[in-house]
Amino acid sequence: MLRSDEKLVADSLVGYFRDKGGASYSEGDDPPDLLFTTTHGTVAVEVSQLLQPVFDASGRSVRTYNETAARVINDLDREFGPLLDDSLCITVGVSVPVRNVAKFKKEIRSWIGAVVENAVLGHREDKEIQNSAVRVAVRPPRRGKKIVGYIWNTKTDPNIGMSASAALRERIVEKHKIWTKHQRGDGTDSLIWLALLNDYWLADLDTYSLAAQQIEFHHCFDKIFVVSQEGEVRELGFQTDGSNSQ
Repeated sequence: MLRSDEKLVADSLVGYFRDKGGASYSEGDDPPDLLFTTTHGTVAVEVSQLLQPVFDASGRSVRTYNETAARVINDLDREFGPLLDDSLCITVGVSVPVRNVAKFKKEIRSWIGAVVENAVLGHREDKEIQNSAVRVAVRPPRRGKKIVGYIWNTKTDPNIGMSASAALRERIVEKHKIWTKHQRGDGTDSLIWLALLNDYWLADLDTYSLAAQQIEFHHCFDKIFVVSQEGEVRELGFQTDGSNSQ
């Protein structure tokens, strides 16, 4: 069964290709996450998320606290999303790092459960949980998740373009490593795409388009897309085409 973020990406890609001959998808064997069928054949699609990176003193990207917060928010959506009225969605903003993750999960779960039970459009509430500022708002519905998160990191470099470039590079490199260990061509026409869902709310699709044009390195993907939380899709163009660069 597809995760909610994978389904959002899949549905968004179908919409993107609607005027390009149409498309459909099915769940892959992980890898790939999706098998995507267009008028040109079947393509393997890997799905991942773009998170705001953290930089060390030398400017190198390090493991992000954001991943923990993102997992917590995804868990909240899985547990409480189905209980929320279809006319509503909830945004949850979290500042990281979180001091005590276990206690944070317990406290935010209790709070969000109460918000969902009494959800009223326009309700906003701020709270500090385990030294982390959290902001909740009840909003009109959107495509995809019913409980949607955004994260701001007090330890990140303030340069949004640099952060977006680092996030993009890190995901491509990691997914390239995973895919190259997997035999290409199982149920596909030997094409592999990468679709990245943007969870770095400070960066938009234009930011990633510009970042991609400034990145030059080899990768195994024939196409790379960035997908916004609203379902907008952007195909990225790089200095070096990765499809035949191995």
